[in-house]
Amino acid sequence: MPSNVSLKEELDLRLHEKTCDELHVLNLQQVVDSPTHSFQIINDLQMHYKEVFAKDRTDLSLILTLGKANQLGPPALDALKKGLQDHLRMLKQTETNTKQPNAVLEHDAAKRRADKLAEILRSKLIWDNTHDELQILDASDISIRYQKLVSLQQSCDILKMYSLDKSQLETFEKIREEFLAWYSPATILALDSNDIKQLENIREKYSSLDRIQVFESNLGGYPKSKLKSFFESKKDELSLWNILDEIFTIWKRCHKTIDSFIAENGSEFVCKNLKEAIESNWQTILSVITTIISNAESPFIAAKSIGKILYDYTAMIEEEGDSFILFLFSELAKSIYFIISEDYGKHVTSILLCTINKIMPDKSSRHQHNWLMPYLEDIQSCMYDIVNEARSTFGTNFSRHIIPSFELAIREINSFLQNQDILNIQTNSVDIRKRKSVQENTEDKLSAICSAGYLLNMVKDVNDYIIQVTSESLGSTENLMLITKYSILETLTVKVVERKIESIANTIIYPMEDEMQKMWQKHAEELVDGSSNSKDDLSTSLPSFSVSPQNYVTGIGHGLLSQMNTISAYGNDRNFITAISCAASNGKKSFNG
Repeated sequence: MPSNVSLKEELDLRLHEKTCDELHVLNLQQVVDSPTHSFQIINDLQMHYKEVFAKDRTDLSLILTLGKANQLGPPALDALKKGLQDHLRMLKQTETNTKQPNAVLEHDAAKRRADKLAEILRSKLIWDNTHDELQILDASDISIRYQKLVSLQQSCDILKMYSLDKSQLETFEKIREEFLAWYSPATILALDSNDIKQLENIREKYSSLDRIQVFESNLGGYPKSKLKSFFESKKDELSLWNILDEIFTIWKRCHKTIDSFIAENGSEFVCKNLKEAIESNWQTILSVITTIISNAESPFIAAKSIGKILYDYTAMIEEEGDSFILFLFSELAKSIYFIISEDYGKHVTSILLCTINKIMPDKSSRHQHNWLMPYLEDIQSCMYDIVNEARSTFGTNFSRHIIPSFELAIREINSFLQNQDILNIQTNSVDIRKRKSVQENTEDKLSAICSAGYLLNMVKDVNDYIIQVTSESLGSTENLMLITKYSILETLTVKVVERKIESIANTIIYPMEDEMQKMWQKHAEELVDGSSNSKDDLSTSLPSFSVSPQNYVTGIGHGLLSQMNTISAYGNDRNFITAISCAASNGKKSFNG
């Protein structure tokens, strides 16, 4: 070191070097010769650096800097920006030059490694000694065996991360499982007697032996075990009601106790295990349902009986249970409804088809069509009754059990009306009764149009009734099933309207054609007989009408007026309006298409 440079200056220069070596500085000759003086200098430098750092931090504080910056112009702001950049460079250089006390870190690391090594060695000694002791310990010494197993478990938790003899580990796990095997039935008994203290003692053993998940599994085994025992003991006395009652009783008995021993919700935990128990014993439940159905007079009666039991018990659960057990019973009810719905649906279909097959017109009134309406009203009334029965049987989700039968009935109605040509829409059929008046013929055609419109309104009314019944009990119509497959009725209505409009026009056209035919036939006969030989006679003679021309024209006018009056009378008929609107809408689609 140059003699003209003081120790303080030398230290200051060295500490600002990027590659400063603290050990080299401390080994300088001047420092070694004057340790007290050197310490004082280093202490002064440290205080100086702290003051400089504090000043720089204050100058660079956000609030102060922004407050001063607002008072400066652009040149001053540029200078401030440059100053900030210089400060940042200086801070980064200082951070780079700063080194950690390597000796201290190495000491700490060495101490940690020594402690870990001692822990491993201690665990190894405990593992070997305790493992040998367990081999010779009597199985009846439960308390001592438990203490030894806890020691082994603690050692195992440490050693398994490093090195552990595989055979010894397998032996330990076997001994541990054998020890805990006794506590599995003990857990069931403690739950059954609601012995909280015993359950806490058992949980402590499972927890200290790293088998808490097995303890929770044993808790879940309680509802399974109880339900299985119930089915076995009551094999010849099972009924739907006592099955539901046993499930609910098991839940009430244990869900609160279990809730205090597991992390998740106790009720949800019990319900999940009850669901598994129900699934494993489903064949037994199925046989009970099948017996009820086979012993009933009809599927309707069986379904109503089962539905009432499910409805009453669900109402009780809504009052005494919670959302988890209610959901479990709702899912169970759905599964039971699915069993009875097939036979129930067949019975509903049979009732509807029997009602449809009653449609049988009198031969004398076949062309009048107004005979059909009472039969259609009976079908609609039957559907209303089925809706009410299904609601009382299946609850709020009743519609899905009857809609397929309703849609099948609609297809059967359409097939019956078209195959039998009940509404006279086939082009080769006679749709005009010549012995009847224009008004009578017109009324017949309009009644056929109203019958077609009634079918469309029937679908709408039944759907509205389903919505009404559902909303009254549920307050919501989400996931509701309605009749949607009835486009065949719309097609039928279009055919009926087109055919009947044509027939209404023909009630005027046909008589006119008949009179014209008679006129030309008479004239032709006169020509053949030679009775009209004079050109003047041909030019002056008039054709022969069955009625006088004046009366004929007057009759045609009266017929047209009669038609208009008859059609006007149907102007407010809901079924007539529906049919005409349907035909007009479909006709527009066909035209645009």
